[in-house]
Amino acid sequence: MLTISVNDYAMEAQRLMAQQQSGWIVVLEGLQMIGVVFAQELGALPPATLNDLDVREYLRPFPLTVSSDVSIEEAKRQLIRSGLDFMAVMENNQPIGILTLASLEQKRLQQRQAG
Repeated sequence: MLTISVNDYAMEAQRLMAQQQSGWIVVLEGLQMIGVVFAQELGALPPATLNDLDVREYLRPFPLTVSSDVSIEEAKRQLIRSGLDFMAVMENNQPIGILTLASLEQKRLQQRQAG
């Protein structure tokens, strides 16, 4: 899971996401996962401004979490009910990643094609 400190700059978040070819990065405060920053949101900004902006300014908190053993369909239902487009995935009370509506739909399509 790609992470960055809440005290880092947006430019560093963008660099790490590009380096790892990730659309998102989890923001930590100490060892606590407090939210996520999406590459698409940073990519819309003029590059020169990213040096002066804290990651915190683009942080989207995790208002919704799901256990790692929940089915894809149940996770999708929870997201749709909540009106959100992403959630944190937890295992043993520790964050292990995020799910987005787009990633859940892609997984569902792969499962249909495979079986």
